[in-house]
Amino acid sequence: MYPKTIAGLISCYVAALPFFRNALLGDLGYTALLFGGFHLLERRFGVLKQQTGARPVTLATTSRARPG
Repeated sequence: MYPKTIAGLISCYVAALPFFRNALLGDLGYTALLFGGFHLLERRFGVLKQQTGARPVTLATTSRARPG
């Protein structure tokens, strides 16, 4: 359909722009839905909020090494 040249690649990308716009709008919509939904859940259920001053869980803090 398109020639295997730089001009063909550019014309292919230009023809795909309307589809890219729709994909980008869909990604933005789902991102807003997921992050906005989680924000609303955090407000409703306080247990979901990140504790300030809490240490992050790492392998070093969860290991069960016996004191020597």
